[in-house]
Amino acid sequence: MLNERSAAATALCQPEALEALLAAPAPAPRAEAFYLRALIHGHALAIGGLPISLALHDRAVRVLVARALPLVLATLPPAELDPACAHPLALVEAMLRGHGLDAYAHDVAG
Repeated sequence: MLNERSAAATALCQPEALEALLAAPAPAPRAEAFYLRALIHGHALAIGGLPISLALHDRAVRVLVARALPLVLATLPPAELDPACAHPLALVEAMLRGHGLDAYAHDVAG
């Protein structure tokens, strides 16, 4: 699954892919809205040790990678997909926390 998330992030490096993704309607607007409300309500953006502007940029990147993930997963046989694939934003968040990759934002800030 890590390879698929990496492919989704790498695909966003192509300007055409990023433009198409930004132009398309959000595939799960309610999930994204809940994600942002939870971040704000839980004060996660203010207590994470990053300037709020950078924390918001970081979350925007996470949402974009989550939006790209289903495009990558669509190339796999359905039998190989875990039911968790129905929630790409949760997968991206879990991968960043679980593998310690969320530290990249602190590296960028420093």
